[in-house]
Amino acid sequence: MGCPQSCPDAGVAVTQEHMQGHVVKLAITPLGSRMPAMPEAYHTSVVVDDVEFAFSPNGVKAGRDFASHRAALVGGSGNRYGPGFVLELGVSSISGADMARALRPFFRPGTYDLLRKNCNAFSDVALFYLLGRRLDGQYAALERIAAKADDALGVVQILLSYTPNPKALGFDKNEIIERCWALTGHSPLARSVVF
Repeated sequence: MGCPQSCPDAGVAVTQEHMQGHVVKLAITPLGSRMPAMPEAYHTSVVVDDVEFAFSPNGVKAGRDFASHRAALVGGSGNRYGPGFVLELGVSSISGADMARALRPFFRPGTYDLLRKNCNAFSDVALFYLLGRRLDGQYAALERIAAKADDALGVVQILLSYTPNPKALGFDKNEIIERCWALTGHSPLARSVVF
């Protein structure tokens, strides 16, 4: 599998590094129906050497065959067979197991919050830890807008019967990114993954 010589869509050339490092991919599934003039909702997970790492109410879980994307059937529009698309992003010297071990204390079971601490927050931090890259903002745009609307007016709580998770209060993704910087040396001003 993979690209024979290069992956122009992700800008990753196949080199000798692939043999020595850990191949990192981003799996992305659009959720629900797309509404005009509104950002789309997405489920994301990070794949290292064909092992998927995803954050859910059960914490960080490792699996195969994109199980978290098959479970992400929102409104019956999800893909029963896996993610909408998978992008190869690069090669890391850090293994998936080491990344999960480092990030699990920040993404514990029971701390998931639909708007403030979700799969996209985890994918952003995991990509930074592994590659020094950030998740493109388009994949978390809807939840950022919804969180601001909910903070200001409680709109999301009223419309969707959403209740903020008190265990996610105080979660600061950028603080975790800075801690990762101390561990990995990746700059917290890293560029977003642009597709």
